[in-house]
Amino acid sequence: MRRTGYLSLTGIVLICIGILAVAQKGITHPFYISICQVDHDPDTRTLEITFKIFIDDLEQTLEAQGTGKLHLGTDRESDAADRYIARYLGQHVLIEIDGRTLTGNYLGKETESEVIWCYVEMEDVPSIHTITVTNTLLIDMFEDQTNMVHIKANGQEKSMLLTRVLDRDTV
Repeated sequence: MRRTGYLSLTGIVLICIGILAVAQKGITHPFYISICQVDHDPDTRTLEITFKIFIDDLEQTLEAQGTGKLHLGTDRESDAADRYIARYLGQHVLIEIDGRTLTGNYLGKETESEVIWCYVEMEDVPSIHTITVTNTLLIDMFEDQTNMVHIKANGQEKSMLLTRVLDRDTV
C-alpha cells in the first residue's frame, strides 16, 4: 500500500476546522480544497459518494469551460446546472475497484451557504480489496487545489490527499 499523499487524522481535522471557520465567516477562502467521501455499503453493493466543493470555485471552473453563468444555489440557477455538474464530475473523478473502472450515477446536489454537496452512486460493488481514486476536480483552474478523499470500506477508514502533483492513489 502506497503511503504518499496520506494525512494524519489530526491534520485532516485541522484542515476541516479551517474550512468551516472560513465558510462561517463568509470570507473569500485563501485556499482551494474539495472533500470527497466514499462509503461502501456491502448490503446494497454500492459506493455512495459525496462531494463538498466551494460553489464559487465550481462555478468559475464550469464557466471557463463555456457553460455560462450557472447561478448555483440561487433562484436564478440554470436549468442545465445538474447536467454540467454531472458531466464535470464524471470527467474528473475516476474510481477503480480491484482494477475495474466504475461508472457513477449522478443523484443530485444541495447547496449550503458557500458550498455545494453533490451525490453520486456506483452500483455492483459487492466487495473491495483495492480502491484507486483519481480526482482532478478544479485542478485545471487552481494550481494549488487540494482534493481530500475519505474512504470507508471493510470496516476501515482511509484518507488520501490528492493534488496536481499526485492526483491518483490506491488503498
